[in-house]
Amino acid sequence: MDKTIASSPHLAFARPDAAPGALSARVAASLLAAVGDVAFILAADGRILDVAVSQGDLANHGFAGWVGERWMDTMTVESRPKAAEMLAAAGSPEPARWRQVTHPAAGGDVPVRYLVMSLGTPDRLVAIGRDLRGAAATQQRLLQTQQALERDYIRLRQAETRYRMLFDMASDAILVVDAGSRRIREANPAALRLLDAAADTLVGAPVSTIVDPHDRDDLVAHLGAAEAADDVAPVAVRLNDRAIDVRIDAKLFRQARSPSLIVRIEAVESVVGARRHEATLGDVVERMPDLVRAGRSRLGGADRECRLCRADRNAVDRAADRRAAGRVAGSAGHRSRADRRAAA
Repeated sequence: MDKTIASSPHLAFARPDAAPGALSARVAASLLAAVGDVAFILAADGRILDVAVSQGDLANHGFAGWVGERWMDTMTVESRPKAAEMLAAAGSPEPARWRQVTHPAAGGDVPVRYLVMSLGTPDRLVAIGRDLRGAAATQQRLLQTQQALERDYIRLRQAETRYRMLFDMASDAILVVDAGSRRIREANPAALRLLDAAADTLVGAPVSTIVDPHDRDDLVAHLGAAEAADDVAPVAVRLNDRAIDVRIDAKLFRQARSPSLIVRIEAVESVVGARRHEATLGDVVERMPDLVRAGRSRLGGADRECRLCRADRNAVDRAADRRAAGRVAGSAGHRSRADRRAAA
């Protein structure tokens, strides 16, 4: 038995005596051909003496027609040093190891993994090869899949960055609430300003704590309805410890494991203005008797002023009449004296 095979426990049988003492050349050739997809019988100088191809596709690439050629000449330039090392190591006591080389062929390069060993005589070697095109195709698909995942990851990071900027720049107050625990995960700056809270105190707190205790049941019911349907009407509540009425609108955002609720908070200025208007009307109604009395007093004073004005106007008119009558009488007297002088 060959020393290389016997010295390696990984290559030798545990009981070599169980095999027949001698194998015919035909049986040995069949065994060598069955071990790999292709097998070359080589001379000591690396010239191909015979070839057995069990993979039919390799025969189409011209492997069967390489008899008489140097084995290294059938490989690419980069693979020839590996072939020279395998031929040199075939006669050494060191165990042989598999090496991958590439054969240029008409249908494309063919990667083959070879093991070269001695056949028991120094002038006969065997090179057993296994076609790696299937493994190469699998590696190529794996590489393409990995590259696609990396591209998707980059796009995901870019989309996350864009939506993070929109989340932070939005003028609406927005909270991201865990649907299971109902605790706040994130809050944008607008929400922090509206709620007058810091991020470290708001994140992680139950969302129900942001509203008045009397309105918490309404908020919880709205969140539960938002988990079951998409067209839930907003709910009007008042913020806790703040005299601000808000309208809360929640939408469910479904994720793989932990869905979230996107909660938008909008200050309801119209409601506040309506309540202030109602309070003003109430004050007016309560003060109506006083206003009526004050109006009557002002009207009475105006009436007195009007009577005094009328009396003054009458006195002025009478004085004007007297002055007019005096002028008329003076004119008549003057004419009488003139007449008397003329007659004399």
